[in-house]
Amino acid sequence: MNIDAEVESGQDEDLSSSSGDVRSAIQDAMREVSERARDESGRFTKAEAAAPAAEAAEPASDPAPAAEAATAAAAQTDAADPASTATTAANTIKPPDAWSPAAKAKFATLDPEIQAEVMRREQEVHKGFTKQDEHRNLGKTFAEVVTPYLPMIRAEGGEPLQAVQALLQTAHSLRNATPDQKQNMFIQLARDYSVDLQGVFNRLAGGQQQQVDPQVQQLQQQLAQLQQERQMAVRSTVEAEQAQINTTIESFASDPKNLYFANVKADMAALLSNGSAKDLQEAYDMACWARPDIRPLLLQQTEQQKQAEAKARAQKARAAGASISGSPAGSAGNVPPANRSLADEIRANLREVMGRS
Repeated sequence: MNIDAEVESGQDEDLSSSSGDVRSAIQDAMREVSERARDESGRFTKAEAAAPAAEAAEPASDPAPAAEAATAAAAQTDAADPASTATTAANTIKPPDAWSPAAKAKFATLDPEIQAEVMRREQEVHKGFTKQDEHRNLGKTFAEVVTPYLPMIRAEGGEPLQAVQALLQTAHSLRNATPDQKQNMFIQLARDYSVDLQGVFNRLAGGQQQQVDPQVQQLQQQLAQLQQERQMAVRSTVEAEQAQINTTIESFASDPKNLYFANVKADMAALLSNGSAKDLQEAYDMACWARPDIRPLLLQQTEQQKQAEAKARAQKARAAGASISGSPAGSAGNVPPANRSLADEIRANLREVMGRS
């Protein structure tokens, strides 16, 4: 019985204490409100009316909404990454074609300024080699033209360059010399090459010539014209098809996705020729995966792409979760902190109510 009486007595004391705290809190809040200055309409002045709202907003600095807002901002930033990545990919400098596959894979890790400098130097070297290639091709073509006549040139004790120079000089003189000089040159050429000048003179004087039927001659001319037109049409078609093929190949080779085209183009040609691949893309993929020096790089690239896609999906999921669970910014000040006492809660509510009056 004594124990029950003591418990009941303790509960009465707690209720009395709580009631006293509430009454004290109400009195303090009313005293604060009565002491504040009011304007002509009986409302709080602007500066002091804003104070209760500021005080009510201060306790609402709950870390949860702030964390959610930070997560949403991070998700928005991450969501923008694919666009910036696409722009970066579009502006990526392609490594030199002559580099090995491993070097091409490491080229992307270089600083953009270093990449630009490397490509500038590569272009200068390429221009130099291109000029040398032009000279080499000219020499090769000249040798191919002259080679069939080398025995004759050597039999006369000459050299290819001297023989060509003499022929060009003769042609120039026959076109630009005086009439007397042309006649003398003609006579000398007739002697050098054993031409019967008397027979030439007789033909020029009106000797017998073989007569050709005009109709036959006309038909021959028409046939020659048709053959020429057909040859031109065939040549034009072949050139157009070749130009289209070259354009397609150049476009495919310049695509950054086809990084190792220069390394596997010979293998691609073989696959297309024997029918193993139906187009450039299939031939490129088959050739790359068949190369032991390129296959590991492709596997590494595929793994990196999978990781990037997984990261993008996770960021998108976080962004969606933050947009659903995050509280509106305007209501953040109305959320009371968990550790606010009853007296503080009453003061805050009274300030808010009186501030609206």
